[in-house]
Amino acid sequence: MLEHVVDPNQFIAELTRVLRPGGAFVARTVSRYSPLSLASRSVPNSRHARVLSRLQPGREARDVFPTMYRMNTRKDLAALLDAKFEWTVSHRAGLNHYLHPWLRVARFIEAAEPRLPRSMRTTLVIYARKRA
Repeated sequence: MLEHVVDPNQFIAELTRVLRPGGAFVARTVSRYSPLSLASRSVPNSRHARVLSRLQPGREARDVFPTMYRMNTRKDLAALLDAKFEWTVSHRAGLNHYLHPWLRVARFIEAAEPRLPRSMRTTLVIYARKRA
């Protein structure tokens, strides 16, 4: 969900406010450089609902949110988290999960994605613990 955050500094300020020292934040989000986000960014936000209605029949327009990708790289996260958190991020494959309707494509992606550079793998898993 971090790809939808409009103001990352405000998000981190609120996270810092609500977590106790030692409190943890865990997130799974899409990498800015994954094939999925590259495709998403090639379509204007105003057209996402229309495109997704063809790719995911039954998905309602109210369930489509603008994408920003302002905190979806290791560099972005370092700038936001280094001061107040101990944190780590891992890059995981996962593009095939978005391609279930197209089984052959999903299988191809499942085999190919682990061979991509880490920054291009679909999923970032972030673990951050607030410093004391």
